[in-house]
Amino acid sequence: MNPRRATLCAALVAVLAAAVYAGALHSPFVYDDWQTIARNPSIRAWRNWRYVLAGSGRPLTNYTYALNWAFSGASPLGYHLTNVLLHVLNVVLTFFLTLRLTANRLAPAVTAAGVMAAHPLLSESVGYLGARAGLLCATFLLAGTLALAHAIAAKRRRWLIAAAACWLLALGCKETAIGLPLAYLGYDRLAADGDQAARRARLWAFHAPLLLLALMAAIARVIWHSKMEHGALLPNGRHLLIQSEVIWRYLRLFVAPFGQTIRHAVPAEPTWRAWLAAAGLLALAAAAWLARRKAPAVSFGALWFFAFILPSSAVPLLEQMAEHRVYEASAGLFAIAAIAIARLPRAAWAPVNVALLAALSIATVARNRVWADPIRLWQEAARAAPNDWGPRYALGDAYRERGDCERAAVEYAAALALRPTEARPHVNRGICLAQLGRPDEAEAEFRAALALFPRSAMVNHDLGTLAAGRDRLDEARRYFQRALEIDPDYAPARAALADLDSRR
Repeated sequence: MNPRRATLCAALVAVLAAAVYAGALHSPFVYDDWQTIARNPSIRAWRNWRYVLAGSGRPLTNYTYALNWAFSGASPLGYHLTNVLLHVLNVVLTFFLTLRLTANRLAPAVTAAGVMAAHPLLSESVGYLGARAGLLCATFLLAGTLALAHAIAAKRRRWLIAAAACWLLALGCKETAIGLPLAYLGYDRLAADGDQAARRARLWAFHAPLLLLALMAAIARVIWHSKMEHGALLPNGRHLLIQSEVIWRYLRLFVAPFGQTIRHAVPAEPTWRAWLAAAGLLALAAAAWLARRKAPAVSFGALWFFAFILPSSAVPLLEQMAEHRVYEASAGLFAIAAIAIARLPRAAWAPVNVALLAALSIATVARNRVWADPIRLWQEAARAAPNDWGPRYALGDAYRERGDCERAAVEYAAALALRPTEARPHVNRGICLAQLGRPDEAEAEFRAALALFPRSAMVNHDLGTLAAGRDRLDEARRYFQRALEIDPDYAPARAALADLDSRR
């Protein structure tokens, strides 16, 4: 292999990735971006690194947000630029990892990296700022595996230390890095050259300690999840069956990326399809195992996919399916696809690649346009998951951000029809109705929210503000005082009381 040609090819796929995602740079904050970035106090003092790292369960990811805040504040541009650059870097790392897996063959490396650069399945990971954890995690996963490959090839122990360090850094970005020790072991056994004595030495000196630490970290994460979030202490059979079907849906989106959305409808209970999906995954894993001698790179690609899709699938999460969870696992799929395409006749390889990358690039550019418009994004989600209140609520917020309170009020009402016990749509609908000059209806919404959440300083403050606007000053004072009883540090209520005092 010519090193200059390899460098040129890596540069070309990097340019492709940057070009495809150039349109994502000016997208706004959406969904959890507001909580993760715009309203996250822990990222506003990057020099106070202890405070920043302690402000999130994903400390290194949080620190990158803090660095972005230092340079660009609340403007989304800097955050999107960082996401795109991380994706470009991951594309280059995937190129060199595939090069290692295929004995320095340029054709499959170009295809794997090119498909990763342009595939629309990854658009949520790159365009959604809250998904940065996956981008950062993938950087260390890929870099760590390349460090291991270099350690084995060059017989340099310091590269093993670098590989271990990459795993720890990846864990600081996202929990799915728990699977990296398994991927390391798979690479050593399936893709690396070397004698059995050296492999045995690495097994006990390097792989076994990391696998033990991974097991301990997994147990700690499950316990933390059960206490701090929701979900059962351990994954249950019902959830695993549902996730078996979800994993096949991810694979379908990889092959045919149609029907993408920020919120997928997933059955609450497993059906016969889930049992069939679980059997199919077991058959797929068995096929990958049986192929390990004739096609070790394919077996390693399958291992990589399962090692990084299973952690997010095993733990019960609020959303059963989210496209950004595929990012870290996707490199394995891209490598398998590239190896398959490389078997085409030489005359057909270039036209097939050009057509494939062109089609994927067009689809990703179109997908980025959806992410650039929150209203369009949530309208799509509401169609995809018509029984889910969340997209309707988010669509209402998107309309409210645009100043269209009429439509926002309609969407909040639709969200409440799907989940009447949720307080947030009542609050935001009340705010919209007050702005539309419909105070009686607004008051009814605030009171409904207060009935659901009686110890809410915010709702008491909203009722006080509405009463003050209608010159019911004594009533307003009672609400503001009640808000401060609930939360003595609630500054809006304190300011509102001071304003009432100034009216006397």
